[in-house]
This record gives sequence, C-alpha cells and structure tokens, in this order.
Amino acid sequence: MDYLELCESITEEIEDEINDLIGKKEASRQIRIGADDKPTRLIDNRAEKAAMNLLKSEDVLLITEESGKVDFGEPECAVILDPVDGTFNATKDIPFYSVSVAVADLDLSKIKFGYIKDIPRDNIYYANRDKSYLNGNEISVSQESELAKSSVSYYSYGVDKYKKSRLDQFVDRVRTLGCISLEMCYVASGKLEGFVDVRGAGVMDIAAASLIVRSAGGSFEVFSSNFPSKKVKKSTKSVASNGLVHEDIKGVL
Repeated sequence: MDYLELCESITEEIEDEINDLIGKKEASRQIRIGADDKPTRLIDNRAEKAAMNLLKSEDVLLITEESGKVDFGEPECAVILDPVDGTFNATKDIPFYSVSVAVADLDLSKIKFGYIKDIPRDNIYYANRDKSYLNGNEISVSQESELAKSSVSYYSYGVDKYKKSRLDQFVDRVRTLGCISLEMCYVASGKLEGFVDVRGAGVMDIAAASLIVRSAGGSFEVFSSNFPSKKVKKSTKSVASNGLVHEDIKGVL
C-alpha cells in the first residue's frame, strides 16, 4: 500500500466535499454527538463520510472522532483520521485548518506514516519514520536552545490560569491558532519551538503530527502510558518541541 497516495486520495475527497461549506453558517450546525463525546458539525460529518466512501475499497481499520472505530475489508493497518482539524476556523473562513491522517500498525504500536494538509495554503506535510517533508522538501526543527527566545503554541482551556501566565513569563511568544496538527507541523518546520496542550487532545488530533515532529528531529511526549490509543474518548496532555527546549518547557508547566 502506498501510504502517501492513500492519504492524498482521502484528502482530495474531503476537500471536494467540504469546499462549499467553508465560511458558511450551516457548516457549524450540530448533527450529533460523536464517538469522542463531542459535537459533530455538518462539515465534520460530510468530511468523514467522504473519507469513508473512499476507504470502503481498502483493507483498513478507520479510527475517527465522529464514528469511532470502523473496519473495512480485512484490515491490514489502522488509519487514524481527523477529517477537519480546526473546525471552528473552517466554519468562519479563518484560513488555518487541515486534514490529518496517520497510518499505524493494527495494534497502534507503531505510527508508520503521518500526513497533514494545510488546506488554505495547499501545503502538504508528511513523514515516514526517518524524515519529514513539506511539499516534497525535507524539513527540520528550529535550533533555538533558549526558552526565553522561543515561540510556543499553547492550549490551556479549563486549567489554572496561573500556569498559563507562568509559561508566558519564560518564553518569547505564546500563540493559540486553533489547529493542533498544523501548529505541531510548525514545530517540525522550525516556525515554532514548542507546542503544549495541557487540556488533553485525542489520538486523532496528534497521531500524524507526532511522527512529523519526531522525524524532523524534534521531541514529542504525552503524559500517558498508552499512546496512541484506540479509545476515541481518551485524551492526553502533550508537549512537542525542537528537543533543545523540551525539558525547559516541561519545567515551567
């Protein structure tokens, strides 16, 4: 199976399906509560259906936020999919959202391929277990070693505000852009030095990006002994970085 070709095909189907919903009020209409116990919006629902229609002809286990775990054929591998990462941005036509696809062993013991498409900019990030690429060109993490000069993406909804203010004191910039997978790709490509999510993200959000960061020379760590997990409802706190400031970031959380 050509993993890059599979991911590109999935993404093409999703883009064709959701293009007319970008920036439309109806895109955010709640359809149901998904397998992850979070609202499934119209744009998420249509994107997932487009991907599932394509995967019907493949032998894969699909893991997705909306429908949970779905077997197609006789599964040879797992496809971990977030059909629209950055749903709010997409519904408001804020140009920062993506399709995120990871291919893993059936038991999820190893993520073998990660693919993320920045739809508004038509940029494609992907990685095998050795190297990471942006539009076919190899990428690597920033070489900044000082936390005080580092820019970090940070998600802290619902946690102690003191912790966020403490991180602010130690880094140069803190940003929250609304699309976890792309923000982690920005770490992989050297635009940011770190990414922190102390709320807890699902496996669909971070599976592909975790490999892209690691294969670009960075570090990725979850505060859970079971990642990735087939439990769609399970979320985990995580830190991604260029590796050089990793322990310093953890030290101020």
